[in-house]
Amino acid sequence: MRYESKKGSVYTLPGDYFKENLTGWEEEVVCDRAVHPWHEEKVNDAKRFLMELSRNKELIIKYYPEKINGRYLDKYIREPG
Repeated sequence: MRYESKKGSVYTLPGDYFKENLTGWEEEVVCDRAVHPWHEEKVNDAKRFLMELSRNKELIIKYYPEKINGRYLDKYIREPG
């Protein structure tokens, strides 16, 4: 995961305006307006923080080209450069 040892912020957002099925990836949700974060968590290692959320069942992480609902996600991979 490219976020290893990266400092940054992870925001908790209200889910009221997030909508499903607006992109080609059915697991993605999109918000159609600006929202104010409920909480900002400053982190020193984003990967470690996200993995901990995953272990605690607070976040689902999907890796490419992981199969979701019977489809491969190869088409979402973008080569750098």
